[in-house]
Amino acid sequence: MQAITLHSRVSADGILRLEIPLPPDHADSEVRVTILPLTFPHKTPAELGYQPGFLGEVLGGWEGEPLAIDERTESNAPEGR
Repeated sequence: MQAITLHSRVSADGILRLEIPLPPDHADSEVRVTILPLTFPHKTPAELGYQPGFLGEVLGGWEGEPLAIDERTESNAPEGR
């Protein structure tokens, strides 16, 4: 058994066309198709639980010392990294 993942779109006529190249020795193969819709949650900040104006107040709001990123080397990296 061989699993192949394809990303395709349904054409304007509502037909999904798949072209899957297979070697001739697979001519008598069973093919199973599973349709999984791609979903992208487009939620507003309020739907995600943020209070009105929260993101505007927080973005760019750091007023302290500039943050420094310490370069990790083998000598100062935590164990297991």
